[in-house]
Amino acid sequence: VDYEASVNCIEAARKAGARHMILLSAFCVRNPLLEFQKAKLKTEAALAAQNDITYSILRPTAYFKSISGQVESILNSGPYLYFVDRN
Repeated sequence: VDYEASVNCIEAARKAGARHMILLSAFCVRNPLLEFQKAKLKTEAALAAQNDITYSILRPTAYFKSISGQVESILNSGPYLYFVDRN
């Protein structure tokens, strides 16, 4: 996630005359711990702060394993498991 790139997209949409923008954020930004979560939340705020175009912010849940149980591993540069076979 790149905050500056996202803000550039918002600005480009505005300049192009877009009437509505859809931002794909993440469910996990409600309690941000990781930098990508903070960047997504900051992008949401930037979109909400403008009033030139209407917008929708989507915060889908993960279709793969949630990072909530892996935060410590990730913060320590450990692996992140996308899928876990419970069988």
